[in-house]
Amino acid sequence: MGYYSVRDIETDDAGEIQVENGDLKLASVKRSHVQALHWLILTNRGEYLWGDSVANLGAYIGSLNVPRTHRAMEMSVIDALTNQGAFFRGDVRIRVVPIDYYEVLVTARMFGDYELQPGEEEEDEDQILGYRYPFGTGLPVKMDVTTTG
Repeated sequence: MGYYSVRDIETDDAGEIQVENGDLKLASVKRSHVQALHWLILTNRGEYLWGDSVANLGAYIGSLNVPRTHRAMEMSVIDALTNQGAFFRGDVRIRVVPIDYYEVLVTARMFGDYELQPGEEEEDEDQILGYRYPFGTGLPVKMDVTTTG
């Protein structure tokens, strides 16, 4: 497991910068990495200058909801993680499972040790991000996923 210490400006899930007391709010180390993973999953190749550094799930619009497609989607996210360099390869587990005839659930579970700032409490839970991916539109929709200890 990797050790992470990089912090970023905090944003909400829509990418809006958060302000606190009239200044930019800094995210915790763990939240910074959650934001990076969220952005990576939602971004397509044409939306970013370095297209190989994003998951590019839009490429699967109209694909068949079969295990071969699920594995290809998982590899797209894993390859983007490797190219982005924000995570060690084994510290994010990606799973794609069918949930409907035309939809899959894409989950990303984060592992690793995250540096704490003074006053922050350690979270015992792994962070899990979840997205419904409809093959008809190719637009992932973030879902609430329960974290586990």
